[in-house]
This record gives sequence, C-alpha cells and structure tokens, in this order.
Amino acid sequence: MRRLATLLIALALSAWLSACSPALDWREMSPSGSGLVLRIPCKPAQQVRPASATGPAMGMAVCEAAGYRFSVAWADMDGPERLSPALTEMPRTLAAKLGQALAPLEPLAVPGATPMPQSGVYRFAPGPSGGATRLAVFAKGLRVYQLILQGVQDDTEVWRTFVEGLRVTP
Repeated sequence: MRRLATLLIALALSAWLSACSPALDWREMSPSGSGLVLRIPCKPAQQVRPASATGPAMGMAVCEAAGYRFSVAWADMDGPERLSPALTEMPRTLAAKLGQALAPLEPLAVPGATPMPQSGVYRFAPGPSGGATRLAVFAKGLRVYQLILQGVQDDTEVWRTFVEGLRVTP
C-alpha cells in the first residue's frame, strides 16, 4: 500500500511539473546580417537579399512553434528621408493584407534602436479565420525592422517575451 501511495504521489508530482513546463523553448539568437539579437522559441528559416537596382538589401527570419508564427524582417533604406515613410507603410500594408483598419500605435522601446515617433506596436483583432496578430516597427540608422507575431490567440506573455528579448547590436 505504501508503494502504491509513493507511486501515486510521484505520478501526481510529475504531472504537476510537466504542466508547469513552458510550451515554448525560448533561446537567444541573431539572424545573419540582421544587426539584431532576439529571443525566439524555434529555429528560424532565414533569407537574405542583397541590394540591387530594384530594391534595398533585405532579410527575414521566420519560424513556427506552438501555434504561433514568429517573424522578423529588415531592410536598408537608401537615405534618412526614407525611414519615416517605411515605418509608416509597413503597418498599413499588414493592415490591408489582414483586411483591417490600422490599429492605434502603442509605444515601443528597443535597446539600441533609433528613437522615432513612427516606432511602435500595432495589435490587430482576430480575422475571419481566427488568430491574432501583433506588429512592431522600429529603426536603427538606415535600417528598418518589422517584428510580427501571428497566432491562434492573442497571448500577451508570448508577445512580451518576444519583444523584450530584442536588442539592436552596435
């Protein structure tokens, strides 16, 4: 009887501990050529496109875990006058793709980023097929960044972990 009680306690403790383990395995990484360090729960596929006559140098890192899609993209602008329009256009483009009005801008502070009034976070409501989307835009020098989290639900803790792990490298 004592062995059975010990076994039941061990099973209950094991179940309790597994329930407390995080669903996402966060790790720090730096996508090649991004100038960023970020915390992400999966190994992203990365693409980089060098500058050409048709556009600026760009890159993207994307991965999926636990029903969420994590992505970060960056592009080099050819002059400081292009930064504000790029930061303004990125959320408008995503809002149009989602078929939604542009959400209000919320503040964002990324260590090492250039302070700009167009930098911030946009939160989009679930679309017709469900899911929720959050977008952050910011810049460093002549490079603009876009961070997107799309998921089965809007999870503030997942977003906070994703955003608070960001920093721009010198």
